[in-house]
Amino acid sequence: MLIPLLSLGILAACDAVKPGPVVTATKGEVWPKPQLQEKSQDYFIIRPQAFRFKAPDDIGCPNFLDDALNRYWNIIAKPSLKSQNGLWKIEDNFVDFLDILTITLTGECPNEDVRPEFGDVENYTLTLTTTETTLSAPTIWGVLRGLETFSQLIYLEEDQLLINATTIEDFPRFPHRGLLIDTSRHFQPVDVILQHLDAMAYNKFNVFHWHIVDDHSFPYKSRTYPELSNQGAYHPVAKIYDQIDVKRVIEYARLRGIRVIPEFDTPGHTRSWGVAYPEILTTCYSDTQPTGELGPMDPSNDVTFEFLTKLFTEVVDVFPDSYFHIGGDEVDFACWYLIVTTPNFHFLSKLIYRKTNPHISEFMTDNNITDYVQLESYFIQNVVNLLSSLSSKYLVWEEVFVNGVDIPNSTVVHVWRGNASISTTSSRQSDDINKAIKQKEAPQITNDLALLNPEEVEQRKRLQGYITVEETSDVSPITGVPEEHVKERLVRIFEPAKSAMQSGTDNTGHWAMDFETRERWENPLMGWCSSGDPLSNMQLEFTTKEEAIQFCEKNGWEWYVQESSFEKPFKPKSYGVNFSWNKRTRVSTK
Repeated sequence: MLIPLLSLGILAACDAVKPGPVVTATKGEVWPKPQLQEKSQDYFIIRPQAFRFKAPDDIGCPNFLDDALNRYWNIIAKPSLKSQNGLWKIEDNFVDFLDILTITLTGECPNEDVRPEFGDVENYTLTLTTTETTLSAPTIWGVLRGLETFSQLIYLEEDQLLINATTIEDFPRFPHRGLLIDTSRHFQPVDVILQHLDAMAYNKFNVFHWHIVDDHSFPYKSRTYPELSNQGAYHPVAKIYDQIDVKRVIEYARLRGIRVIPEFDTPGHTRSWGVAYPEILTTCYSDTQPTGELGPMDPSNDVTFEFLTKLFTEVVDVFPDSYFHIGGDEVDFACWYLIVTTPNFHFLSKLIYRKTNPHISEFMTDNNITDYVQLESYFIQNVVNLLSSLSSKYLVWEEVFVNGVDIPNSTVVHVWRGNASISTTSSRQSDDINKAIKQKEAPQITNDLALLNPEEVEQRKRLQGYITVEETSDVSPITGVPEEHVKERLVRIFEPAKSAMQSGTDNTGHWAMDFETRERWENPLMGWCSSGDPLSNMQLEFTTKEEAIQFCEKNGWEWYVQESSFEKPFKPKSYGVNFSWNKRTRVSTK
């Protein structure tokens, strides 16, 4: 009687837990979700040997379209050619064999060199019914997005390519759907960048933001200033992008309806520039003497703007997109100051007085510039005028706007810090800075305001200010995590213990937070546990407990602090203790 009872126990345990993942993988679903979709259980069978696209006649870019149709035929049909045995399983919901998808371009495609631009119409209509199998779009870009949707609707089942009868009307929610790749900090070979572009096309992204240079390296091979990469890249040959590489990336992206926007960050993030051309950067001073270090670009030196004019003229010629990202983030004013330190009354720390760099000070006086924000504004305005003369539009990072730099109304402001209230700004009224929509939380200020000069105090106040926009924009944060997993979370804040293999104190002294695990499920056969909760394995680190608490409250999460319950007492010992005689055990400690 023991064996039957044991068997019943096993069956009960299996019935109690449903095996498999919480979210079952889908078949033939579209990403991103279309604006309008009607899907039937009726299905078509696609025969790879017979399937083809029927392109429209008399369009201005037949080769461009043929390239796209060949690419998607290879995605859809080519992998299945070898697996097809010529036998088709027909069920009740079978409609027909889908052998032809007719492409209809209702608008114009001007020529083979057509390029994507901001605001392009990307609408399309896909109709797969018993009477019609067509893809219709007003632009070639809509055709590309529709082809991607068509390829996603197809799924493999028992060695057959199936697609459900479907009607879709779709258009993008956001006209700018971008991905930034930083090839200065982490150099990426061209083939890897091309793989990213393919992935962007699969997800219907349309902007490749190429953060091509920064402090860490200058991999762009300039024909005007080749020494920038010869001395500023990680390697002058193996870790650069020459003119052929750049053109290859731009063309590969164009054929997939993706714009390439270059970013050459100025006036900060330019240390790699100074390896070959130190004269364009600001010399840092301490106690009236140069320190040998270099700061941001020197706005007082005409050579700086002559250099940028030649370089940016080249970049605008190489990168055909109408927009150019000039950066402007995290500009450190330190080297625009002269730093003098003296001990305070308690001799425990030093009180910092700041005076302007002598050359910068003279320039500011001559040009009636009263603070360093105005000096930054002077620099940005010169770069903006330069790009305007080259018929190029421009983007700047949010710090340019938040710092109060006077920029033209046509400037696009790129917000990147936190879930900000706006993403781009088409115009600004300076009188309305202190009202309307809150831009972002002010950063933590650790210095006593009394130690800052008036210009710095004013800049800190601006960081806590407000901005206005003329019209409402959709700026919902897009993270990919379902909303139910983000809201109403319970968070544990704790101080991580050091590793059992660690005797020192490295990587200690900080705080961390993690999330409670949701949607746990267990495989009853193996006993392996997992979770459908995307945040269950995430752990964030903070310098202090207060920072972690502030972060939780900002996101509306319930939190608790798990304090360390035991602290090993510290007993001071001298070096001689290592060689002393232990009287209790009568054993040498040597």
